[in-house]
Amino acid sequence: MFVVDGAAKIQRLEMLSFAEPEEYIPRGKWYAQFLGKKLDDDLRLKGDIKAVTGATMTAVATTDAARRTLALHAVIAEREKKADSAAGAAAPTR
Repeated sequence: MFVVDGAAKIQRLEMLSFAEPEEYIPRGKWYAQFLGKKLDDDLRLKGDIKAVTGATMTAVATTDAARRTLALHAVIAEREKKADSAAGAAAPTR
């Protein structure tokens, strides 16, 4: 689970489920790499995100989930912005 702040950056990351052996769970320091990241070309493995030896699937899945979350956040924020603009334009003036 990712929490995205008002600046469209990852503020918090929580693992809710892990269906593999516990020894494959990356350390908290690895997950901390995502904090403060925004959706850009650097948010990728071998970019700003370092790979995890022996946990490639976890690294790929987490990085992909972070990118999807930030992309969804951008779409929703844009729709809300447009809705607010439309509501403001439709409001009666006195």
